[in-house]
Amino acid sequence: MKAISRILVYGSNASAIVAGIAAMLLVVHVATDVVLRYVFNAPLSGTILYVSAFYMVAIAFLPQGLLEKDEGHISVELIYDFLPPWLRRSLLAISFLLTAIVGALIAVRTGQEALAKYALGTFSLEGRARIITWPTYFLPPVGFALLTLVALWKFIAELVGFEHGMASPTEALETIEPLPEETPHV
Repeated sequence: MKAISRILVYGSNASAIVAGIAAMLLVVHVATDVVLRYVFNAPLSGTILYVSAFYMVAIAFLPQGLLEKDEGHISVELIYDFLPPWLRRSLLAISFLLTAIVGALIAVRTGQEALAKYALGTFSLEGRARIITWPTYFLPPVGFALLTLVALWKFIAELVGFEHGMASPTEALETIEPLPEETPHV
């Protein structure tokens, strides 16, 4: 059981790291373009295309598994805390199942679109350059597939009655031991 949790945690974290790298590359790319444009009057071609078709797609879709793992999606708990424990567990299980179903449907549909774009060899023209864009269509299915797997694992854990092994961010912070305080040298 812990092996499955560990694999899902590593996969979710790895996809979020790739999204973080995309965010850093976006900043470097745009900053370089601005400097080249206004200092040397020689802008980089395709900056808007790279930002919108590559960086932003990775940043928006790859961390979906991490968000589900860390319970980072929006939730509204108006009456949830007032419900009896058995009903809370039932609603939680239903929410995990619905999340897994919707995530799977989105992953399949975006995967079909990605395969269609791959078959066409989709590209964009930027000035005189032909920039291949079909690989970015595979990023949403990866993100939603990870979201689906994490939600499905949480549903199974809730259904069977064991811990899913994915600590929420606040639980993870509580397990970190504080550093010992240093005594000042006089």
